[in-house]
Amino acid sequence: MTFEGLIPGAADGGRRLRRLLATGLAGALTGAAAVSPAAAGDAGKLRMEVHGFVERWLGVADNDDGFQRANGPFSEFNIVSDGEIRISGKKVLDNGLEVVVKVQFDTQTSVQQIQESYVELTLPAWGVLQLGSVDNAATKGHVSAPDVGIGAQDGDTPLWVRTPRTFSDGTITYFSPFNPKARKISYYSPEYAGFSFGTSYTPDLQSTATIPTGDVNSAWSAVVMYKRQDESGAWIFADLGYGHADKSATSNSSDVWQAGLLAGYGAWSVGGSLALLGADREGEVAGTFLDGYIFDVGVSWKRGALATSLVWLHSVAEGSNAIDADDRRETVQASAALDLGPGVALKGSLFWMLYDDETSLPANNNEGFGGVLGMVVQF
Repeated sequence: MTFEGLIPGAADGGRRLRRLLATGLAGALTGAAAVSPAAAGDAGKLRMEVHGFVERWLGVADNDDGFQRANGPFSEFNIVSDGEIRISGKKVLDNGLEVVVKVQFDTQTSVQQIQESYVELTLPAWGVLQLGSVDNAATKGHVSAPDVGIGAQDGDTPLWVRTPRTFSDGTITYFSPFNPKARKISYYSPEYAGFSFGTSYTPDLQSTATIPTGDVNSAWSAVVMYKRQDESGAWIFADLGYGHADKSATSNSSDVWQAGLLAGYGAWSVGGSLALLGADREGEVAGTFLDGYIFDVGVSWKRGALATSLVWLHSVAEGSNAIDADDRRETVQASAALDLGPGVALKGSLFWMLYDDETSLPANNNEGFGGVLGMVVQF
């Protein structure tokens, strides 16, 4: 069993969403309604359900004056959208095999509209097998600092306090290589005394077309997960994992060791995570390296409809392999979330961010404050 969706308080638009629903889903439903009598035997087949979320954020920031002068004028007020539509279905066969099909659409991009598409096979005594385009086991099994806001880790805050163009840093504490949802095979073991295991193999991160690119760049990952909850209501989640992506003609190989711990009791949750980032120097590709580390720590409190959190994220990466220095990033973020009703929440975050580049050029260094307010709707 993976940890995805198990963390309390974790999050599961607009004209584009309505158009997609109207042209795609409505058309599918219309076709399904016009079923001939000969198809009456399909009643026992797998049925699909539609879920997802829509987010709308608006906010303002104050970037470093020298950074703005060096990079030209840009707006510090921004509106950011995010959203997904998930179509899924589950069927348990007479032999006990559970079959799950999931397809996930991104409502904000036209480049890769389908984010995930995979089949999942489960036998309780043997575990879970996943085949298709989906996150790897190290990603799905990871836990990090509790965060009820826009996300200090891998969030959209750099769209307000801008990241310098030449800056190299890690923003996540788990293994997630280039094209992280490339087609793969994953296995998750049953749970024994709170422990479970997961592993993934991706034959080629580069190839997403029918004809291979000729630049094979495979990846694999493994993670051990632990969860426990006692009668007092105290709970704990933990993970320890590793991931490796092979070198290609355009990118260096990468290795990531990851660990996460999240615990809670009553209204309080506290936790953190760490990733050690490495790259193979033999036959290196000129450019940048993410040799370094990243960690986050945080605490959250929830009572009734209100939740709050405070998170600190720290990252150090080597950056250019021609400069004997490191890039450093700091983020401190305070957030609050208010449940307005089933599936509807109002969220806000205040944050300070620092980009300390390996060079002293004003264009490559930035520091600033920002604040955002957002509406999140799940369906």
